[in-house]
Amino acid sequence: MKYKVGDIIEVRVTKCYKTGAFCEIGREKCFIHISQFADYQVSNVNDFVQIGDIVTTEVVGYQPHRHCYLLSYKSIRNVPRPESEPAS
Repeated sequence: MKYKVGDIIEVRVTKCYKTGAFCEIGREKCFIHISQFADYQVSNVNDFVQIGDIVTTEVVGYQPHRHCYLLSYKSIRNVPRPESEPAS
């Protein structure tokens, strides 16, 4: 494993889905789950990232069977709740 939990890395977004965004850093695969974009319910990852974006993230895990780093977008930034989004 090249990176460890807690490392801050910049990745390029390669695909966006309803469940999250796939990214890469060099030849390493990475995934940001939709729950890792904000502390409130996110309905569209494209509100945060677009294909081709370079984003700073934190490594929060690794799935060896998929050779894929799990990343968090929200852990290193304060993502404010949209005014139209009620607090839970």
